[in-house]
Amino acid sequence: MATLEDSENIGPHLATDLRAVGIASIEDLREVGSIEACRRMEERGLHDCLSALMALEGAIVGVRWFTLEPEHRQRLRDEWYRHGS
Repeated sequence: MATLEDSENIGPHLATDLRAVGIASIEDLREVGSIEACRRMEERGLHDCLSALMALEGAIVGVRWFTLEPEHRQRLRDEWYRHGS
């Protein structure tokens, strides 16, 4: 099984933060989703969550975060801010 670090956009620091909030694999991340993963990290004071949000969403779909469609990135931002983050 591939490690978190083998996924697009996830380096050692972000992988450590994900593991600290109970996300140990890319499969876990897909199941939880990028927004919930960021909320968990934010609650623990881990990582810059808006930047991490884009990185995690890219990892979920298997692309570099900056290749996500602008509309996709905006939807993520809107949802992030709509829920008080």
